[in-house]
Amino acid sequence: MIHGGIENLIYAGKADHGSFKRIDGGAGMDVQKASLTNSPDLVPEVHLTDPQKRTAEELHYDQLTPVERLAWAKDQTSFLVEGNVTTRLLGGCVSGGMGVENNVSGAGYAGVIESKIHLVLGEETLVYSKRWGQIAQERGIDPNCLPNEDNLGSNYGFSAAAGGGDSQNFWENALYIKGETEMSINQALLSYAYGGSFSGMLEGNCRLRLSGGQSSGVCGAGGGFYRIYGDSMLEVTGGKVERYAVAGSNQDRRMFGNARTEISGGTFLGLLAASYGVRSNHMIDGNVETIVSGGTFTKSNDATQIMGGLAKNGMISGNVSLKVTGEPKLAAGIGISAARPRNASLLNRLGGTDKQIGFELTTKEIFSELEVLGDGGENPTSLYTPKLNLEINAPQGSFALIQGMIKNGYTGKLTHDLALDIQAAQGIKKLVGSDLTSFTNRLIANSTAKIALTIGGAQKEISFETIDNFTQLTIGNKVSAKSILNGNGAAEDNFAQEYHRFGDLSLEEGASLTVEKLKTGSLTAAKKTELHSPADAENIFLRDLLSEEKLNWHLLRLKEQEIVEGNYFAEQKGYSVLTLVGAESTLSPENFIGYDETGHVYTGDMNASIGLAVAATIIDYQVESSLGEITHDLSLRPNNHPLPLKVWGIADRKKGKLIIPAENKITPILRFIETDQFSFKEAQLTVSNGEKNALKENTWQPTDHYHYQIQADFQKAEGSLKLLSVPEQFDFGQQPIGKRSSFFPRVSGELIVEDQRPESAPWQLTLQAESSEIGELYFQEDGKIVSLEEAVPLFMQKGSLQTNFDDWDETKGIFLSVPKEKQKRGEHTLTFHWTLSTKVE
Repeated sequence: MIHGGIENLIYAGKADHGSFKRIDGGAGMDVQKASLTNSPDLVPEVHLTDPQKRTAEELHYDQLTPVERLAWAKDQTSFLVEGNVTTRLLGGCVSGGMGVENNVSGAGYAGVIESKIHLVLGEETLVYSKRWGQIAQERGIDPNCLPNEDNLGSNYGFSAAAGGGDSQNFWENALYIKGETEMSINQALLSYAYGGSFSGMLEGNCRLRLSGGQSSGVCGAGGGFYRIYGDSMLEVTGGKVERYAVAGSNQDRRMFGNARTEISGGTFLGLLAASYGVRSNHMIDGNVETIVSGGTFTKSNDATQIMGGLAKNGMISGNVSLKVTGEPKLAAGIGISAARPRNASLLNRLGGTDKQIGFELTTKEIFSELEVLGDGGENPTSLYTPKLNLEINAPQGSFALIQGMIKNGYTGKLTHDLALDIQAAQGIKKLVGSDLTSFTNRLIANSTAKIALTIGGAQKEISFETIDNFTQLTIGNKVSAKSILNGNGAAEDNFAQEYHRFGDLSLEEGASLTVEKLKTGSLTAAKKTELHSPADAENIFLRDLLSEEKLNWHLLRLKEQEIVEGNYFAEQKGYSVLTLVGAESTLSPENFIGYDETGHVYTGDMNASIGLAVAATIIDYQVESSLGEITHDLSLRPNNHPLPLKVWGIADRKKGKLIIPAENKITPILRFIETDQFSFKEAQLTVSNGEKNALKENTWQPTDHYHYQIQADFQKAEGSLKLLSVPEQFDFGQQPIGKRSSFFPRVSGELIVEDQRPESAPWQLTLQAESSEIGELYFQEDGKIVSLEEAVPLFMQKGSLQTNFDDWDETKGIFLSVPKEKQKRGEHTLTFHWTLSTKVE
């Protein structure tokens, strides 16, 4: 019995001198073993197959309190340490090689340790086995410098545990630790490394940190614990792992706690999982979480290399979370599974009815041919969690396959819900919502589970080759696919019988879907959505079409128009574009508009179950201002009935739509109506061939079979300011020569100014006389005399004016001045210019 801590500091020598065969931080192999549990045997009786079942000995021991378990162990042990045990191996040859007699243990072979245990490997240089030291000597290399070989740990490593115990007798109960165990691997060449123990019991948490060296396998927990009452942790920042890295263990019997893995560096040649599970009775009774933010993962022969659950057998009873984020380097062709690996057996069990399975792949790293599974188990009945949630946001990643489950059917119905959200990806060859068994009307009718796929929330465009087997598919942004089938067995000849009752495809606002073949139950299109497909009714099969505005269809490849005959427009030219089974939906001018790459436009029509795109001219017009009206010269039938129609339209004087099939060769005239109250200002014209114009004239006609959108603007009438009448004559009469020099006219006629402007502003009327040989003309008023050689303002005022100039006399008005000596006999003509202006000076 030791009351106090133990600290070991060892710098070993080389293989041929100063080396160690085995190192124990506490008791060595010479300590006497004893059963430290309620069992009379060193290996308690355990249930060997079902992880959930426990023997009477197991149940009894688990029902004890931690205090009772510690007291029981102290009563039975021959070796006790009440204090921390720290072992720091600085470098050198610390082990003889493989086997129990060559292990390195932080706590020791047996006994009771009541406190923390910490084992540090390679603080200064590499720690290694005698086998590696000899091989390095034979090769003539420094044993501290590991060559780049993949199996060094498996061939030449030694095994180490932060705790201890007997590696040959898993589930043995001869070692009991009350406290935390931790192993820090700085530089070591290892076979297997454990943050817990080879065997025994742990009442506390265990942790393994790997920052350098190379190991065949690393486990955050143990290699054969009988019991762990606490959490386990694996943290990797560097080093190389050859076979597997897990926060759990390879064959611990049962752990009551959570397992967490954090990977930020290192190289992984094999598997990464929450736990390994050599035997089916392995159990983690808690949650597991794996976070990968770095590291390099090379391709191995394993079908799945990164998984959220167990690699082999056993059970995890709690939530399962796998996150791949940051900057991991993923080799081409690697497989990832949120839950169980591909081909997992019935003995690989996960979760519970109230538990969750979550997967998140969020990285900007470049990778290719990645395979992602929700669950790879061959039997869904041992996946107890009812729903899987997967999120993928990898804008520079390419996927060979994303599949919900390898198997998701039992007794004729789906067993699990799945929600898959693909925010971004460079490209995806194959997306399967569930397993490869085709969904059918019967299967979905018998099932309550939903397979919901959401694509394209964070990236402008994602391309697929195929998308199969879903009950709900929601598309945002731009998605292209060669084939989208609600059930991968859906075809032209069986859709109406076996596939038309399920599969809700929704295009979110602004989304665009390009697809060669589409077969699903319903298509719901929000505002401003697009569907691009070939002109062939056999390519798209739907039961129901629901469009918030109109299905905006685009011809994928130009082809010659065909003669089509529909309900609305009789015989026309256009294309057959889709098939609507049942009588729940039709194509019509109200829910369909189509375009080809030249900008020519098509409207919807229907012939039995075939949806038609009819070549047409489509005019949408609207008065944007509160004033104004637009009319046309077409005659429309009330409510567009009876059918067939020459023209389809919904029109009033403010807003309307006209659809004229191209073959009808009707060219309407639109008029922008003006009245005394308002006048046409201009209209913005947008054409489907890309043209944009401003219309100034108050009439317009279409020139080709395009979609025309017209927004017209009107304004209040400005009224007018007009000079309606001026005096007909200024008559200066017959005058004797030489009697006088100033002459005053008699005015014939009226001056009339009409001002109809709504808000009258000042105006100005000027008079100017052309120069004449007879004399000069002047205007006088208020004693001022001004020559009429320049324009002289006669009136400056607001509103209308009418006058006959009866107030003019010899002191006011115009007069002619002719010196007596220049007066000549004869009739003389004078010319005047009247100017009305709103410019007042």
